[in-house]
Amino acid sequence: MRQQVLDVQYLELVRDPMSMVRRIYEHFDLGLTRGAETAMQRFLAEHPKDKGGMHRYSLEQFGLNPEVERSRFQFYLDCFGIEPEGW
Repeated sequence: MRQQVLDVQYLELVRDPMSMVRRIYEHFDLGLTRGAETAMQRFLAEHPKDKGGMHRYSLEQFGLNPEVERSRFQFYLDCFGIEPEGW
């Protein structure tokens, strides 16, 4: 039976968007047409990452303590095999 949900790791999506798109289409047994793939590749080429400048956020800028938040969400990180960024 096909899963109705696919967990997508953000970093994996950012590193290789088209690979993730193919994985999503395959997971849900959808046909990715050459036209759709070409349009997506064109969009990615025209809208490169950080085109509008790089955005950096920190927990501290929102009044949060990174150590406290990491311990609070460690179960989630462990469960999904997520490597936290910048903690």
